[in-house]
Amino acid sequence: MLLHAYAGNGKTATAAEFARWYVLTGGIQGGAVIFTAFEQYKPLARVLDQVGAVFGTALEQAGIHWLALDDNKRRDVALQALKQIPVLWIWDNVEPVAGFPIGTKSAWSEAEKKELVDFLRDARNTKAKFLLTSRRDEQEWLADLPAALRFRPCPCRSACSWRGIS
Repeated sequence: MLLHAYAGNGKTATAAEFARWYVLTGGIQGGAVIFTAFEQYKPLARVLDQVGAVFGTALEQAGIHWLALDDNKRRDVALQALKQIPVLWIWDNVEPVAGFPIGTKSAWSEAEKKELVDFLRDARNTKAKFLLTSRRDEQEWLADLPAALRFRPCPCRSACSWRGIS
């Protein structure tokens, strides 16, 4: 899912509250919530380090030493872990990936943007659910990944919109 709205409309708070509710209602039994902020440059390899941080003990028990893995192997191990363990992964404020505000050069190269999108596509075959937040619809770099879901406007805020990753 991609939740997008103007600054100050409560995207991050909504994502955090959704995560709390999801855990309380058993949406990720035996799993974890991971939160990654994209305000600062963070290529996929550094994003995936959070998998190592959250599941490091379990990986070590399985004989996998996260810090000894190269970036490509970390991607593979992360996807393997996400196939076994339910995760809600919040990617907050992803708008800098494509450059924000519009017209600003992105710190992410085209190849790095593609790596992020390819990871999201590959993660569709896992137990992971992703909730991205942004100030815009991010079609520039996410392309057709999120499918539009229409909701009636919130009673107190009419600028919110959800887009689901199908």
